[in-house]
Amino acid sequence: MTRTQRYLSYAVVIFMMVWGLDLINAVKFNQPITPGNSFSPLHFSQIIYSLGTFLLCRELFRRIIPQRKYIWILPAVIILILFFTITRYILEEVLSPLFFDYRNYREGTSILYYILDNAYYALVYIMLGTLLYLLDAQIQQQKDQAALMQKNREAELQFLRTQINPHFLFNTLNNIYSLVYDKSPEAPGAVLQLSALMRYLLYEKNERVPLKKEWDYIQHFIALQQLRFEQQVEVRQRLNGNWEDWPIAPYLFIPFF
Repeated sequence: MTRTQRYLSYAVVIFMMVWGLDLINAVKFNQPITPGNSFSPLHFSQIIYSLGTFLLCRELFRRIIPQRKYIWILPAVIILILFFTITRYILEEVLSPLFFDYRNYREGTSILYYILDNAYYALVYIMLGTLLYLLDAQIQQQKDQAALMQKNREAELQFLRTQINPHFLFNTLNNIYSLVYDKSPEAPGAVLQLSALMRYLLYEKNERVPLKKEWDYIQHFIALQQLRFEQQVEVRQRLNGNWEDWPIAPYLFIPFF
């Protein structure tokens, strides 16, 4: 996903975690929504430790999952739980009482109880952060695959362009030179045909072209090949049905000629 989409997804999840349940309960039990119960110190601390957990989760799993280092998943989860717990403790049990005279747990709560009680909440945020990372990675992988497929198609088109033998171009120029030297009335038409052929080769970038466009290119190619022979070479062609607008890949018929 793009950077804007990533920011938006994190913002929506954080909003739902911080205020979503409170808003649902307020509507459910017909409770008033006031600035006092919507913007407490705990709400801001929750934004900080949830965002920090999501970003750390993303950074850790970016180093583990693409490289298939699955043995590091459990240590990463432990690190995330400790980060969540320590960050929340500093924000709500150290800084909040100092600046706002407000804390989330009762004074005297043991560290062991605090860690065990927060492990569950940490796992919820870790799960959400993992889902956000996997969604982002999946979308990015699809974009990379689409870009790779586009490059492959461009490489295939470039390969088809190279099917024109350079000797054909040199021979055609020599033939046109002979026509010009002999002041043949066929010379201007041959120059125009070569120009149209080269324009099609150099500037046709679409993945699909109408069959008529490809067919016109083949006619120029055959006409230029005819210049090599003193007598007209018979070329049999037959077209059936409503074929002109059929979409095909450009340069598809080059190898047959």
